[in-house]
Amino acid sequence: MFRPLRSALLMLVVTVPVLAADDAYTLKLYKDKEGDVVKVTKVSKSDGTVMAVVGPEKVNEKQKGSEDVAYTEEFLTWPADAKRATKLKRVYEKVDKTNDKGDEVQSALVGKTVVVEREKDKNTYTVDGKPPTAEQQKELDAEFAGKSDTMNKHDLMPDKAIKVGDTWTIDKKKVLAAMGEMKGFGLDAEKSKFTGKLVKAAKKDGVLQGTIEISLKFALTDFPLGENMAVPAEAGSEMTILAVIECCLDGTTAGEKVNLTMKMAVKAKLPMDGSLEVNTTNTGTETEVPVKKK
Repeated sequence: MFRPLRSALLMLVVTVPVLAADDAYTLKLYKDKEGDVVKVTKVSKSDGTVMAVVGPEKVNEKQKGSEDVAYTEEFLTWPADAKRATKLKRVYEKVDKTNDKGDEVQSALVGKTVVVEREKDKNTYTVDGKPPTAEQQKELDAEFAGKSDTMNKHDLMPDKAIKVGDTWTIDKKKVLAAMGEMKGFGLDAEKSKFTGKLVKAAKKDGVLQGTIEISLKFALTDFPLGENMAVPAEAGSEMTILAVIECCLDGTTAGEKVNLTMKMAVKAKLPMDGSLEVNTTNTGTETEVPVKKK
């Protein structure tokens, strides 16, 4: 989820009357359902450094990566009590990616129709009606494995009416339960902090539109170095996520735009009096636009 604001949105702020500052609103996001179809575009980039010292070995590595993806997604099965669709179809139009070194990564999904089914903790895929190749399986697992069944965007909303400028505390247990899927990372629940803020609210064509900020700060206690291996992180190590969401706030209209910034700053001690320092920033935008079924 990511993306920068455009001048058209600034025009919207000027031309649409903002609701009275003392009005309070019960925020309700659109609930995706079985049969819905959306066009999704994702654009993101990452930039960072990794510095490590182990004995005589020293590493000072810069990392850059990018993603430009577009697909149409249809929710084929979405049980009423489920946090996400249990069966969906994607038609990939564009998958342009580069790795941490800036090298182009070829995708095996461009132009393909993928059906994803999830039962308990297992995902199964078909690609153009056939089992996926090993390359396609790896790419799809990277996208779908570990998706949370414990929370979704609705769990981030306040449980009472709020005014523009108000903030609220997001349920820490739900967030940490979902982020427990971050393999290898250790999190300090007490020092982590999760909040939301209603930045803007305005009526357009009878629909309440607005902007919400979701701020997640994870205090890290352990940092993964590889599969089944992690090192203790020093005090102050953290990962922060800021999501600025533009969407309908009364639950009547689908579609949203999310600008996302994720930062990680970690320091840790390594064996042989070694040290590790990681500083990364990921920014991007994800846009969902509803599509009428043909």
